[in-house]
Amino acid sequence: MKFDQLQKAKRGLIYGYGKEGAVAHKFIAKKFPALRIDIYDENIQKFNRKPNFLLFDVFVVSPGVSLNKLRGISKKKITSVTDLFFDNISDALRRKVIGVTGTKGKSTTAKFTVEMLTYAGYHSAIGGNFGVPLLRLFDDFEKGEYDYIVVELSSYQLENLRVSPGIALFLNLSPDHLDRHRTLGQYGRAKKNIFRHQKPGDVLIIPKKWRDIGEGHGAILSPPAPANLFPRGSIFRASHFLDNFGVIIALASYLHIPKIVIYKTAKVFKGLPHRLEFIAEKRGVRFYDDAISTNPVSTMAGIIFLEKDVGSIILGGQDRKQNFKPLIKKLDDLGVYIIVLHSETAQKILKTAAALGYRLINESKTLKKAVLMAASVTPQGKICLLSTAAPSYDNFKNYEEKGKVFQKAVKRL
Repeated sequence: MKFDQLQKAKRGLIYGYGKEGAVAHKFIAKKFPALRIDIYDENIQKFNRKPNFLLFDVFVVSPGVSLNKLRGISKKKITSVTDLFFDNISDALRRKVIGVTGTKGKSTTAKFTVEMLTYAGYHSAIGGNFGVPLLRLFDDFEKGEYDYIVVELSSYQLENLRVSPGIALFLNLSPDHLDRHRTLGQYGRAKKNIFRHQKPGDVLIIPKKWRDIGEGHGAILSPPAPANLFPRGSIFRASHFLDNFGVIIALASYLHIPKIVIYKTAKVFKGLPHRLEFIAEKRGVRFYDDAISTNPVSTMAGIIFLEKDVGSIILGGQDRKQNFKPLIKKLDDLGVYIIVLHSETAQKILKTAAALGYRLINESKTLKKAVLMAASVTPQGKICLLSTAAPSYDNFKNYEEKGKVFQKAVKRL
């Protein structure tokens, strides 16, 4: 949505008042003081009284709000923080936006990219799904404060995007968020908006093994990064990370950034909290926090990397139509004890395990009790892994809160 439509509007609704909604409210109130702004959020008592949608000229919708909730409303009236940013930056600035998407690894990739750009001498920022909401960066970007903005984009943020970033990094694609997108095809179509509207002179970079994603779009296909980019034993030597870092190496080549900068960045790169993060060794068990893994594919990647060191795993969370069967088969092969959190997916996981004849499994009503259980059932010298393969929103604010509760419980053992 162009700003002139907001200028002409008389009344707007911010639907969803999380981080993006709050930033949208502040931005619009400052830029368009004549526009009356209402707020609606089903999950916040102060704002949960549903208004009459027919009263509004403009709807600024948060990523977590499905457009199915706005049936009957013209799509011309609906926008988002991401859409407002991309629809109103100049084309020259759009070419300085590095968009990152994929089912797994996009936050780590975005973080490494912005750190690499900083070491290369560029003034850069990170925003979108990771970092700050894009409208908070808009004015400074327009003023020339940033050479590049790295933007992590979720399928929700991409769903209705009509302007693609000038530089698009598409990492991988596997089933996720099917509660909203229903099929892998629809999920993939949303993701592909990161490059679908690119213009001549723009660039798309994809790992070679995922070449089918960008078929017909003239993508740069990148080989995996060399394992020696990171120290022996580093989680970033896992195959999916090396695929993703290969994309960054291809990006560096495109931007004429010397390879020495990539190695310098890798040497000090810390990754993300709650990403296979070692917490402590208690009662002979090593506890790892991988709360950021909120789908079976991401959890599987961690399991494959840690392999036979895993003695127990804590699974369970919000139901997004996940298929747990391949993951449980892998855990069965390794003889891993499964602790299932009382959650939306608990019965699905238990039934899947029962159908496979899996016996090393139990349910826990709370995460704190799951940690106590793990301390007793995990073989000495092995790892207890919190990697729930499902989002945390059924019982926690987000994966960060879940990870912090886990860490606190481990440290109290």
